[in-house]
Amino acid sequence: MAKTKIWLSMLIAAAFFCLPSLSSGDEEAVQARGLLSRDKIHPGETFKVAVVLTINGGWHVNANPVNDEFLLPTTLTAEEDNGFKVLQTSYPKPRTGKFEYSEVELQIYSTEAVLAIMAKADQGLALGGHKLKLKVSYQACNDRFCMPPKEIGLEIPVEVVPASQPGRDINQDIFAKIEFPKEIK
Repeated sequence: MAKTKIWLSMLIAAAFFCLPSLSSGDEEAVQARGLLSRDKIHPGETFKVAVVLTINGGWHVNANPVNDEFLLPTTLTAEEDNGFKVLQTSYPKPRTGKFEYSEVELQIYSTEAVLAIMAKADQGLALGGHKLKLKVSYQACNDRFCMPPKEIGLEIPVEVVPASQPGRDINQDIFAKIEFPKEIK
């Protein structure tokens, strides 16, 4: 009986200490941060918003678009009923990779990916602080398998000021790398 308790205690302790290394959850796989192209926005003004995804080592996310019908693309969407309208969405150029779970090379983002939207503030948007609500949907994968799809919600503070108050460009090191389609909806 005593040997059984000792054996059981050792087994439980071993499982406890091994859990972090056995975890395959993607909660650490992808982080997101949002950035604006302007420090202040005027009603009716068009501006850019970037979401920088940091994708940790060993993981990647599917690009947009995907080239395998069974994978879900990474998407960036914005809640549009809060005074901001999305005019365009931009996704970075993917790289390709070959993985155990697919017979073809896949288009992916790894390490870092910058998703972006061109947005416009409503002409009648009230002055003051607002929140631009964004959602990134993605599917994190490693070399052997993919996790279930997941979403990250972001709220980016936007200061809306009168046209008489100047704003300035910010985060241009990020925005200079983003390409938007030429035509605006």
